[in-house]
Amino acid sequence: MRSVYQGLYASGGATPFGEGLSSGFRIANSIGDSSGISFGGEQILQWDKFTDTGRNFYLMASKGWWLDNEKNYPLFIANGGFGTGRFANNRTWDNPFRFACLNDIQNRSNSYEIDNDLCWSPIGTTSLIFNKNFGTFLEYHAGNAFLGTSFAFFNNSLVPTTLTWGIRVASHNELKDSDELTWFFRTSFAF
Repeated sequence: MRSVYQGLYASGGATPFGEGLSSGFRIANSIGDSSGISFGGEQILQWDKFTDTGRNFYLMASKGWWLDNEKNYPLFIANGGFGTGRFANNRTWDNPFRFACLNDIQNRSNSYEIDNDLCWSPIGTTSLIFNKNFGTFLEYHAGNAFLGTSFAFFNNSLVPTTLTWGIRVASHNELKDSDELTWFFRTSFAF
């Protein structure tokens, strides 16, 4: 469900709460105790005509390493692979790492034009998980790199919640100067 807000004070409020229903998939297989591969897609089928925010496919491999001999925290995780859509494209910049492009799949404007081409590009994340509630990460996709941290709380409640915050440290495959760093904040609720 893409529309979780309706109003004029933030982007995405033009459609009523609940619109933008879509479905995706994920096929994953573990390799041993601490590795795995996955292939999936987000927002592949759009169930209404109001909030089509594009499609993202990905092919990823993951590996985790317990940094304690007793398989206890901290845990270091590395993910790497390839993705399409917002994982590969940047609306204001032609990503030189894009490959296997199918151009002009859609004809969309404004912020949605990022999905006009179906291209693949490298994506990846490294994470250091300190305990079941707190971790930090470095993420790369579409020429952007983000350094952030997440804190999960209310895990045993009906609405588990995660708060994530950090900074964009690179854009267009170049590190940003300290006065150009961009902060981000995100909250996730599970139902």
